[in-house]
Amino acid sequence: MNAVDTTNATNPFAAFGTTPANAKTSANLTQDRFLTLLVTQLKNQDPTNPLDNAQITSQLAQLSTVTGIEKVGKDIEGLSTRFEGLQTLQAAALVGRQVLVDGSDMDLYQGNARAGLQLTQPVDQLAITIKDSAGRELQRIELGPQQPGLRQFAWDGLTETGSAALDGRYQFSVEASAAGKPVDVPRLSLARIDGVASAADGFLLSLAGRGNVDLGQVKQIL
Repeated sequence: MNAVDTTNATNPFAAFGTTPANAKTSANLTQDRFLTLLVTQLKNQDPTNPLDNAQITSQLAQLSTVTGIEKVGKDIEGLSTRFEGLQTLQAAALVGRQVLVDGSDMDLYQGNARAGLQLTQPVDQLAITIKDSAGRELQRIELGPQQPGLRQFAWDGLTETGSAALDGRYQFSVEASAAGKPVDVPRLSLARIDGVASAADGFLLSLAGRGNVDLGQVKQIL
């Protein structure tokens, strides 16, 4: 896994190498072999039954198809390389952005903490309970009825007694119900992207204080 270097001046859209002027491509070699075989065939054909124009045209068409397919393959390979370069630039641009990922904690800083939920169905009641590292309940936030989708919520850092909690990381739990039955609600943590690293199957995001997560695990980019 190699870290993405956003300071590298290399242009990801530049050509990756050149071909010497006296070198022949595989397409050129294919054409040479075909023409050699065709000339040999014409020289040794039966004078009483020579190749007609249709046969020669058919063979030339086959050559055109082979070389055309090879050119298409090279074009696709070139586009793939350029696309990978574009993805790298786009991933590097995420540094400094915030994302929602699976998690049950939230960071309080100067009276502000945010996190999220992912509702898969409508609920009649939704409540958030903020807890400290020892599991003590600090605040309960009633959100009422909610529709399906991603939801963010904020905590001002005040406890039930009105005192201000210290900056730091806190846990939260969720209670939801629909038609009197409990509903499971996935919890989402808010985190800042500090870096991006390439991996065999995509990109890994380095989140502040949370380690690495796969780009595919991100629920929302803010």
